[in-house]
Amino acid sequence: MESKFDANLWEDEIEVGRRLFIHNFGMTGSEFTGWQLVKTTVMPHEQGVEEKIYLWEPKKDPESRKVRISVIESAYWRHAQQHLAMHLEHCMNSDMPRGKGKSGGIGDIQFLGQVPKTTSVSQVFFTRGNLRISVQSVGRKPVDVMIIAKKLDDRLVKPPSASEKRKGVVAAKRPVRLKVKEREMTAVLDKLPAPRPSAGMTRVILDDGELRREGDVLFCVSEIAGLKKAEIFNYKLE
Repeated sequence: MESKFDANLWEDEIEVGRRLFIHNFGMTGSEFTGWQLVKTTVMPHEQGVEEKIYLWEPKKDPESRKVRISVIESAYWRHAQQHLAMHLEHCMNSDMPRGKGKSGGIGDIQFLGQVPKTTSVSQVFFTRGNLRISVQSVGRKPVDVMIIAKKLDDRLVKPPSASEKRKGVVAAKRPVRLKVKEREMTAVLDKLPAPRPSAGMTRVILDDGELRREGDVLFCVSEIAGLKKAEIFNYKLE
């Protein structure tokens, strides 16, 4: 049977995601005001790929409201699109629509699930760069997860705040400048940190081209030769 979700059809919509790479994604429990992280689980997928699952509860009414966040970190933005397509293909709601308006600004590609007979969004499935992310209300009482999904996405794409820098939550490395030949892979980082919480999360964003990982090396490749700049931010996870 032909799949309803074809990642190849989304490629022309991907702009930021091509230039963004997240390594060693993690959450510490302080990301969402009024919420507490109560459980973290790691599930292996294919070789070298893991799914990190975070269960959150509000500090008020924790017994009935819960949010599950799932993140798969892949080596390449195209792989993230494929993971999203596979996830949607096995989703119980096969008629899940794309986001529009403000919700259409979350991630590179996004699909939403609404609470019946309301405008409340109980599920958001999206990609951002090399990450496939789902944010779902899983408690007895539904939670509108749009604010959580938006805040999570902002953390991946927005520059770190002055407060984060001042508190030492994030450190910006000196930008890497690359002389890139057309369609040839050029190393941005020769060795990515080991994938453990103490290594911290690394975010890399290019001004042009796309990023992909092979082994421990992060590469840039571009259809247009010339000088490229990669900004690198290291976030503390402990």
